[in-house]
Amino acid sequence: MLDLLLNLAVIGLTVGSLYALIATSFALVYNMTGTFHLAHGGVFTVGAYLLYVLFAILGIPLAAALAITCLLTALFGAGIEAWIYRPLRRAQ
Repeated sequence: MLDLLLNLAVIGLTVGSLYALIATSFALVYNMTGTFHLAHGGVFTVGAYLLYVLFAILGIPLAAALAITCLLTALFGAGIEAWIYRPLRRAQ
């Protein structure tokens, strides 16, 4: 029973930390650009799947997979900004 409680506490803290990270990044993007980034959840999901593919499927070491994932996810987010949000702001 104690193992279950400890496991649930760790999972709850992990999921809560991810929610806090996403909420903080929503606020950061909104305060920096003045637009609500609706694709933010998609960018987060792309990063999660990319890390899974690099680490679990391709067998790249975790530190390298994290670094590559951060770089590629940042480029993906910057691409969305450059090709979608910036032209939308210019059209206003």
